[in-house]
Amino acid sequence: MVQKDKFRAENFCKKLILALLIIFTVPLQANSESLIPSRKDCSLLKKKQSYDYYDRQEAHDFGRKIQNLIAKKDIQGIYKNVLIDELQNGPRREFIKNKSFDEIFPKEWVNNVITAEIDCDSIGWRGFMISHGLIWFNRMESGKWTIKSINSS
Repeated sequence: MVQKDKFRAENFCKKLILALLIIFTVPLQANSESLIPSRKDCSLLKKKQSYDYYDRQEAHDFGRKIQNLIAKKDIQGIYKNVLIDELQNGPRREFIKNKSFDEIFPKEWVNNVITAEIDCDSIGWRGFMISHGLIWFNRMESGKWTIKSINSS
């Protein structure tokens, strides 16, 4: 009887060690949404706003919305936020129809976009950019926000 208990205990320990090794050696996939920098409170900025056609917080939040769509690989969601006829620069609607997100946007490009800090202020009259101009967006006269360009994808 003692022999069986000893055998069971040894067997249990081996299985436990194996399970722990598997748990701690298998890489966990990082949630890409967790890479997105935290939301800024744009009302805390002391610098005077150069242009007054937009609300700083709205601009920042729209940029974060774009980052979330990219992190989720939501190609339809991205293009639902292109409210102009066609992007000024970037993949055309016709081009993306039968393509997967990964066929259009390289991993390095995605990582650069989703890890970029979103500014609360525009880059002059050109609008707002994400990751040094990989994506440009702006507020339209109607008050809605739109993606204008998707560069280097």
